[in-house]
Amino acid sequence: MSISYYSVAVTSPDEEHRQRQVQASAALQAAGDPVLDAIVLKAKQVAGTQMAGISIASQDWLYFIAAAGLPTGPYRRQSSFCDHALSSKEPTFTVLDAELDERFVGNPFVEDGTLRSYVGVQLFSEQLPIGMLCVFDPEPRDEISPALSAELAKLAFQTAERLRELSISAPTFE
Repeated sequence: MSISYYSVAVTSPDEEHRQRQVQASAALQAAGDPVLDAIVLKAKQVAGTQMAGISIASQDWLYFIAAAGLPTGPYRRQSSFCDHALSSKEPTFTVLDAELDERFVGNPFVEDGTLRSYVGVQLFSEQLPIGMLCVFDPEPRDEISPALSAELAKLAFQTAERLRELSISAPTFE
């Protein structure tokens, strides 16, 4: 019998600044926005996956402020694929088969069959990633086409723009 442990993502040296950007963005208050809900549905459709979401990483939690195929709400950052994607040097993070990726072997979402493939595109606020537009599925993938990558990048840009619009119209408390 072997025991395997998944890797926890490395925290960015800019985490404190990134966290301030999350708060300034008002993204955590964007749950239920119909524009974000439509973007998530479109991402799920174009990727042909069972699940898609817009996640915002704050403190020890990952909040899905819009989701299709899974409940919105908080998830532990420690076990999330999105946290690995946030710390990636590349704006798009892809896992074709999590059962074959040493970072995710033993991850509870992989172990229970929820997640095998994942593609996430970083959402930026002031040049720092605050969250992800992601699509994922219990089935592995052979590849992610350039056309799909481009479409997800376009949807991530629309998401970031919508979050900016919402932050401008959000009430400020002083």
